[in-house]
Amino acid sequence: MLWFFAKRYIKKYKPFVIWITGSVWKTSCRMIIYQILKKYLKISSDDLLSMSSNKFLLNIYTSPKNFNWEYGLSLSILGIENYSPSIFWLLKNLFLAFKIAFFWKKKYDVIILEYWIDHPWEMDFLLNIVKPHIGIITSVDKVHSQYFSNFDELLNEKAKLALYTKEVVFLNYDNRFVKKIYPLVRVDKFLFRTSDHKIKDDLQPDIWFVDYKVGKDDEFYIYSEADIYLKSQKFHIKTNLIGKENMGYIGVGLAILQIVAKRFDLSCNLWENLKLYFELLPGRFSIFEWINDSIIIDSSYNAAPESMRKILETSYNLKNKLFSDRKLILVLWDMRELWTFSEQKHRELAGLVFNIADEVFLVGENMKKFLIDELEKIWFDMSKVKWFNNSIELGKFLKNKLNNTKEKYLIVFKGSQNTIFLEEAIKQILKNKEETSKLPRQTERWIKKKAKSLL
Repeated sequence: MLWFFAKRYIKKYKPFVIWITGSVWKTSCRMIIYQILKKYLKISSDDLLSMSSNKFLLNIYTSPKNFNWEYGLSLSILGIENYSPSIFWLLKNLFLAFKIAFFWKKKYDVIILEYWIDHPWEMDFLLNIVKPHIGIITSVDKVHSQYFSNFDELLNEKAKLALYTKEVVFLNYDNRFVKKIYPLVRVDKFLFRTSDHKIKDDLQPDIWFVDYKVGKDDEFYIYSEADIYLKSQKFHIKTNLIGKENMGYIGVGLAILQIVAKRFDLSCNLWENLKLYFELLPGRFSIFEWINDSIIIDSSYNAAPESMRKILETSYNLKNKLFSDRKLILVLWDMRELWTFSEQKHRELAGLVFNIADEVFLVGENMKKFLIDELEKIWFDMSKVKWFNNSIELGKFLKNKLNNTKEKYLIVFKGSQNTIFLEEAIKQILKNKEETSKLPRQTERWIKKKAKSLL
């Protein structure tokens, strides 16, 4: 029913659709694109893109929630933002969806969607609701692979988004599927980079960046900067987003800004030097303070092998460049939904952990069974490794440790969601308790669920 009403809404109002899929960084990519479009597509009497104007020429929408699952695509299209799995919620929102699809006025001109898949033929079902004007595939990892017979089958399913996109496709140059799918795409296509490593290849990226740096100042506190190239265009970007992959998505956002402006016959005057401040979603490399000038990095929303590796590498880079006087503590929980790849991917973390961590605190059976075993095999100092039954126990230990030392730390939290909830450990060690709202899963529904799970 939701599918029917969402499809009806698309047919009736014909919005311009941007759709992102992949395994990691989908939400970050979506919010970067959304905030760039909202920031620059403005109108005033003197300057169409005046930063001082509050009147938007286009209504641009993306769900503020992380609706990237089965019902999520339809809920996002209909602009329904509350979700509570119950019969009452279902009946109420089916009636609301009916009214939106048949009687309400147009809600937006441009919508940015996000979706992951975990079943064969699932993309076909979703593309039957709407085929996007712009399709983006971020990076495909071995997460959500339970119902696929092999990794190539998962790649092929996600690739359908690019094959059925109407106008422009953006593909991650750093992902191995690119050579396979690139020749099959029959619309305009752009290759974008999410790393700055030099690669000798027949295919050349259209969007890339160089001279990536991190720093600290009073304006951003911690910032990153780089030169981003969009073919012949060059932009120097300074932003509060940390991580090289975000520079790639900023490049995609700037390219899409120009595409949308041209599509709707707008001017698009971008300066060569841009300062971009983004509102971060909870648990995506949020930075908090603790006593003794220690720093907490919260990336606890979710985890897959590639995102885990990149977060740990980025944190280590921050430590070396900006916080060399601090010890690095890694707080890690299981990476979920890897299925047959689970043991392999948890064991593969050991080499990276060995090279960067001063101390390691772990939660979850896979971390205990596979990562700890692998760390022992490669002669890591196991006195620096501790495993905890749950995040509450972990939080109490960390709070006591930080309260009874003058040592400075950089503490990185990373793990999948459900049943463990690392944010509950972070909650116990926040310097400013009012920042609890900036942590993941703090709605009433999640708080009730966590109370049962963590008893």
